[in-house]
Amino acid sequence: MFNLYRRHVQACKPGRKQGNRYMKCNCPIWLDGEDSHGKRQRYSLKTRSWTLAQARLIELERDPSATPVPVISRAPTLEAAIDSYLADCKTRKLAEGTLVTYTNTLGHLKRFFAPERRTDTITLAEMTDYRKERAMAAGTAAKEIANLRTFFTFCADRDWTAKNPAKKLRSATVDHRPTMPFTTEEINRMIEACDLIDNNNPTGIERARLRARALIYTFLYTGFRISDAVKLERSRLDARTGKLMIRMMKTRKPLYIRLPKDALEALAALPVESPYFFWSGNGKIGCATRSARRTFDCVLRLARICNGHPHRFRDTFAVTLLASGTDIRTVQLLLGHQSIKTTEKYYAPFVDSTQRIIDKAVSGLHFGSPAPDAQPPVNAQQHALGNTKRNVLSFARPKSA
Repeated sequence: MFNLYRRHVQACKPGRKQGNRYMKCNCPIWLDGEDSHGKRQRYSLKTRSWTLAQARLIELERDPSATPVPVISRAPTLEAAIDSYLADCKTRKLAEGTLVTYTNTLGHLKRFFAPERRTDTITLAEMTDYRKERAMAAGTAAKEIANLRTFFTFCADRDWTAKNPAKKLRSATVDHRPTMPFTTEEINRMIEACDLIDNNNPTGIERARLRARALIYTFLYTGFRISDAVKLERSRLDARTGKLMIRMMKTRKPLYIRLPKDALEALAALPVESPYFFWSGNGKIGCATRSARRTFDCVLRLARICNGHPHRFRDTFAVTLLASGTDIRTVQLLLGHQSIKTTEKYYAPFVDSTQRIIDKAVSGLHFGSPAPDAQPPVNAQQHALGNTKRNVLSFARPKSA
């Protein structure tokens, strides 16, 4: 005799609380019982409709030989698939921060679904419930959905699932507001605040102040992310010429920038303790990054600046270049963005050259009353008839035409 029950998903809180007795939900329906040979059968009926499930049960009871044989899936469990994906990410030498992001995102996914859940049974409807359960900011949600799409693409490429259940999962619209850089006054206050840093260890006060000053100048003149600044190697700076190699381009050619005197003096004042300027090289880079963030937070507190974070130095670097007339493609190269769309998404409002071109184009429009020194309107029909040589472009006609 067979029984029907709903196998409640993680998002079904009443069902998870009351168990198989709870039926007022839309969870998948499973069959459980013994067949005519006394062998237990337990499998999904591949439906959420109770009416359809009862019809299939009646058909099975009328014809026991029609009991479908469960298809043995080669798809691994969700937990095994996540472990395989993270191992592949480590093999590809992804950044530590990227690995942490993937681990956190997939950890939430594993807690929402059961770890023993097979990857080929996850549907778009269930992923929609997962998105609803994960209440977060629009920007964070968009990044998390992008990570989930990457994971399920990994599974689909290995035939662990028929389709990507997160591919059509829409994320909330993100309003990208223009990034506001630090003002000149705020920068001066931060540099002055470096000399006010205190420390419980009197012998480390001077070192902490020199480190904070060098870190701020490095941010200002390179546009580095905080992790890039922390792992900056001393060998990349030529003290004689003042050139710093900021990255290796795809053409395997190094990209250099010239640091000003203030930045060079700040870096030269740091005691030589390792091959790096701001990292001992012994511990994890994540620990050094958190230490640099604490130093920056201390400077902000002493300078009485609110809403500050290290990435605003990167914004200050980009916006200052664009305000001085630097081409946005040059800024893209310096920031290391793979696509210019990324640069435009955050910094397009600060591109003065684009605005000047638009202003010049619009200023030539005059309707209703002719502008001073404006040529009389051209009759298009007479202008075409006068073109005896049939030149399409007006500047290709002789002056006598």
